[in-house]
Amino acid sequence: MAIFAVIAPQDDGRLALAVQNKFPRHYKFGPGQYMVNAVGPTSHAIAQELGASGEVGLFVVFSIAGYWGYYDKSLWEWLTINSG
Repeated sequence: MAIFAVIAPQDDGRLALAVQNKFPRHYKFGPGQYMVNAVGPTSHAIAQELGASGEVGLFVVFSIAGYWGYYDKSLWEWLTINSG
């Protein structure tokens, strides 16, 4: 599985609903910020699946190759379960 960050400049209910429907095992990092996991696709494919034509608002998708930091335990648990 691959991990992707979906980041919007502001919280948007349309994007939140798309993430929830397309990637039910997502992690909401903060307002307009999500981590999603998927088998095989690219950041382009994730964006297309969410609605890259603007129908869910503004957002970008980044592929996550590695991570490190200090954050709530629930994020590290989610990453452990969903990163492969």
